[in-house]
Amino acid sequence: WVVTSTARCLAASGARLRLSEELCVSGIDPAVELAARCAACFTDLVTDVKVVDTAPWVDFTEVRRKGGDYRATLGRNTRQAISRAIRLYAERGVVEHRVMETPSEASAAFDELIDFHKSRWGRKGPFANPGFCAFHEDLIRQGVPTGAVRISRTLVGDRTIGILYNFVHQGHVLNYQSGFFYEQDGRLKPGLVS
Repeated sequence: WVVTSTARCLAASGARLRLSEELCVSGIDPAVELAARCAACFTDLVTDVKVVDTAPWVDFTEVRRKGGDYRATLGRNTRQAISRAIRLYAERGVVEHRVMETPSEASAAFDELIDFHKSRWGRKGPFANPGFCAFHEDLIRQGVPTGAVRISRTLVGDRTIGILYNFVHQGHVLNYQSGFFYEQDGRLKPGLVS
């Protein structure tokens, strides 16, 4: 039943697409993928599964139970890479992680995330669509005060090296998007440090 109703919703969305448009659905489980393939059949669209992957997650309750050291749960090479990157960044200034408390702070960080994302991926990314950006600006304006949207910055001195855009639902923090300031020195790991 779920596959059928999901397929109908996707088919209805697909029926409204123009030939030059595409409907991208990410983070879906096998049942929704099947529904998307069914919907594509009904609307004469083509499906293209680009990446099949599982979403990593961390149970911080378990981390706290074992002493609270998240880094200790990582592999040796990853721990060393993070420590080296933090040491290199610390030579430039204090390394700090800040959660944006107001919608205006979060919107400014979101704008910076877009800039980072575009510098890394170019115009191919989702931020090339102005409607997409307007939707997220509204979501941030409404979601930050309620705690449903959490945007944070990682700074080195006064330079932002990373932005994390997360959703919070029923005690779970769900990563949605990120943007990082990449440099030539591959030892600097803005994503890992963030």
